Amino acid sequence: MTDTARLTAALADRYRIERELGQGGMATVYLAHDVKHDRKVAIKVLKPELAAVLGADRFVQEIKTTAQLQHPHILPLFDSGTADGFLYYVMPYIQGETLRAKLDREKQLGIDESVRITTEVADALDYAHRHGVVHRDIKPENILLHDGRPMVADFGIALAVSAAAGGRMTETGLSLGTPHYMSPEQATADRDITARSDIYSLASVLYEMLTGQPPHLGGTAQQVIMKIIAEPVPAVTTLRKAVPPNVAAALAQALEKLPADRFATAQAFSQALTNRAFTTAATLAGTPLPQRFALPTAWTAAVMVLLAAVAAWGWLGRHAAPATQPAVEFYLDPLDTTIALDWPTFSPDGRRIAAHASTDHGEMLYQRSLDSREWHALPGTEGAMTGPAFSPDGKWLLFGTADGAMKRIPVDGGAAQTITQLNAGLFGATWGPDNTIVYSTTGSDAGGRLVLLRVPADGGTPQALSMLQSVPGSHVQPHFSADGQVLFFEVNDGSRTSLMALSLRSGKVARLGPGMTPLTDGRGRVTYVTADGLLMVQGFNARTLALEGSPRRVADGLSLLFNVVAEYTISPDGALAYVTGASGGTELLLVDRTGKRRTLLSGDRMWGPRFSPSGDRIAFLRTNRSAVSDLWVYSLADGTAQRLTTIGTDVTDPAWTHDGRWIGFSARERAGSHASLFRTASDGSGSVEPLLSGQDDFWDMSFGRGDREAVFWSNDHLLRATFGTDSAPVSLVQTSADLGNPALSADGRWIAYESNETGVMEIYVQPFPDKGARTVVSVGGGRYPAWSADGREIIYWGPNRLMAATVRSEGSRLTIVQRTELFDTKPFRTELARDYDVRPDGRAFVMLGGAGAGRLVARIGALDAKVP
Repeated sequence: MTDTARLTAALADRYRIERELGQGGMATVYLAHDVKHDRKVAIKVLKPELAAVLGADRFVQEIKTTAQLQHPHILPLFDSGTADGFLYYVMPYIQGETLRAKLDREKQLGIDESVRITTEVADALDYAHRHGVVHRDIKPENILLHDGRPMVADFGIALAVSAAAGGRMTETGLSLGTPHYMSPEQATADRDITARSDIYSLASVLYEMLTGQPPHLGGTAQQVIMKIIAEPVPAVTTLRKAVPPNVAAALAQALEKLPADRFATAQAFSQALTNRAFTTAATLAGTPLPQRFALPTAWTAAVMVLLAAVAAWGWLGRHAAPATQPAVEFYLDPLDTTIALDWPTFSPDGRRIAAHASTDHGEMLYQRSLDSREWHALPGTEGAMTGPAFSPDGKWLLFGTADGAMKRIPVDGGAAQTITQLNAGLFGATWGPDNTIVYSTTGSDAGGRLVLLRVPADGGTPQALSMLQSVPGSHVQPHFSADGQVLFFEVNDGSRTSLMALSLRSGKVARLGPGMTPLTDGRGRVTYVTADGLLMVQGFNARTLALEGSPRRVADGLSLLFNVVAEYTISPDGALAYVTGASGGTELLLVDRTGKRRTLLSGDRMWGPRFSPSGDRIAFLRTNRSAVSDLWVYSLADGTAQRLTTIGTDVTDPAWTHDGRWIGFSARERAGSHASLFRTASDGSGSVEPLLSGQDDFWDMSFGRGDREAVFWSNDHLLRATFGTDSAPVSLVQTSADLGNPALSADGRWIAYESNETGVMEIYVQPFPDKGARTVVSVGGGRYPAWSADGREIIYWGPNRLMAATVRSEGSRLTIVQRTELFDTKPFRTELARDYDVRPDGRAFVMLGGAGAGRLVARIGALDAKVP
């Protein structure tokens, strides 16, 4: 039975299928008769391969939101459901044509007609945005013309499908069609797609109505995507001089690369199009977007992954990205969320990638051809414990096993062959063009250091590389140059980790400098990773065995195993794949007010970051291998971090004095004692000095003006203490509810804190030091208050959003003027403490990311891209 026959039978009691109207990227559309209501309807049925990965109940639940939209320019949703495995939704049957059909016939429309259609669609978008629905797929195909009046179809369907898919859209093989109308944040798969994305897409449609073509053209989807990200849009007046100045100006602003530079609302865009006095300084030569974007597992992510996987991977095996292009980043997640991928490696031709996988059923290798989207387990690699390495011809994969063997297996399937037994684990291996393998394992000497051995790929007796016996330390992560004449490796002597190069022709050994996990690309450049998780690329002179030129940062936030090995791979043409985040560690992030982030530092677990009053340093806590937390300071000027404490017990809750000379903190003098308050010089020049101790634990100190007093939390009290006196701490707030995280304003007049006395944690503020009227800052929940330096904002964590409450002082009372949502907090980490801070100028935040297993990221053209 055909799909149409099955569908007809399944819906016979409600709808009578008459004929197929057409097919799109994710659905087939049928004309049907609504039996109950005696009317014509259009039924969209999701493609079977898409429905296979959706949960029917969740899809129907998510689509209910769009069913509530009632607007004259929105095509309503009549019905939705599941029948015999089909997922479908029902809309009115509109006699007319799509805007796409009209454009295909007429190529360009009149200016007045184009503006009218755009403003009416904008009115529909503004209505939907105010109801919390973003369309995500505005294009001529989704705009129906009924007696010349536009009606927007498929409202919110993309979001419903994405949510119902649970992040698995990357494996369906479907896309939203052509990428010409995507916003730059969709093209780069940003985490949050907002109403401003719809504004960009609508502006792209208007651009085509006026000029006969969308803003960016290309021979492939990938070319279009790269242009959307990196190239300015030609001014509309260069293609149609008759466009009025206000329309050109409004179009320019709506097509800005950065969402923040566009109109805030669709209504504002509409008003600008009809206001002949409107002008703007914005141009269509907007700056390219920042080059590092995390890819979400939502519908827009599917677009990027699918288009990039289909078009870009075939491309990257042949062409390096020009230096002026940004790198395009996206995740390489498996379909099965119970699988964690690590230790990626590219094949020599750049067309295939393999990785080690941890699954519910054990360890093994997975691989995928880069012109498809699916990862496949490689039978025969069960028990694989270390990352794979390709043979020079790309036909074999090398790996180590839990039972102490080094094996190889054909990538196209077949039995695994044992090459040699290992003295211990495998700590890196490389397969040279002479068909020999150099690998790292424990040596035979009593010291147990890691050494490099060489063995024929077909099996044989391993031989030590005698020329390295004079190099002290453990030797790991070997890597052959493309011609096999130079062997790169990493040596750790217990105090430092260095990059090394060995000339196999002369036997000369050279230390290249600090770093870990050296690799080379097809142009002989060397990549390596710093102790802070930064991936660097640098030229290399094979004759002198020396790095040349200045190192250039390629990526940051790489996973570091035991702080001596990085999990990444590069292709001959400069593509990159790596595992994000320090394994079990953290990333220290600088985040702007839109949520865009830049990694400052990564490594062992970090927490409690605080900006200095000048904003050029960040105090933070780092937990060492002995599970003891010490106080560190990171310098934004030179990117270095300095440890300030070594007292042997946990240090918590850092707090700067107003003059920036000291950092206070809580710590125990010895195991089992109460947590007391201490301070130490912020430049590391002094020893730790006690400030206050008592019969209870003291936490979350915040210094008052003059730095001679502080507020802090103890049990169910907020307390105030003056240092250097015999006076006992004074209670400011006492309650049977939970409270904490006190924060004094910079002028010392107000104290903010959190309490759950209503059953939900909320932020409160009251005068300081004298008690007075209390103001509730948050609505619907809030935690971790922090003040801006000018005292005009209280920042706090709302439910999944970072909030900014604008406040105004009115005598002894503080008034909340406005509450503004800044960005989603889910990508950032907090552990029952304020793990973020506001930069004194209020324009950025220091936050935490990472922690736990990282994710596998691919970046096309990474080594040749300009990194901000």
